[in-house]
Amino acid sequence: MAADLGHVGPVRTPRPVLELPSGGINEGGLPAQGGVVRGEASWYRDPNSPGGLYGAVHSYRFGDPRYSVRVCRADNDDVCVTVTVRDHMANAVRAIDLSPTAFARLAPLSRGVVQVTVSRAPRIELPATDTAP
Repeated sequence: MAADLGHVGPVRTPRPVLELPSGGINEGGLPAQGGVVRGEASWYRDPNSPGGLYGAVHSYRFGDPRYSVRVCRADNDDVCVTVTVRDHMANAVRAIDLSPTAFARLAPLSRGVVQVTVSRAPRIELPATDTAP
């Protein structure tokens, strides 16, 4: 008969990844309407895209449609950048990873991480163009 050793080692309580408002995140990984995700942002370099305003979140899966989010410094919501989420981030500890160009709009790259809020970027409805005579 095998002995029950129970838990070996220190018990780790997982820290919350994100503080979510009552709207939370929907199945597509976007903050729910009016919802805001608070957490940490870092940056990464995509060798196939030397510039641009893009980001990665843990809930994004390759093949998902791209979408835009507004990322603001948690300590100054006047300092913001809108990015297109187009990559999966393996690290679920941070709220978002940003392109170097996007991160540099929030803080110097040398800082490495910054506390942010992430919200759905407002959709811009373009007026219909009528080419009929």
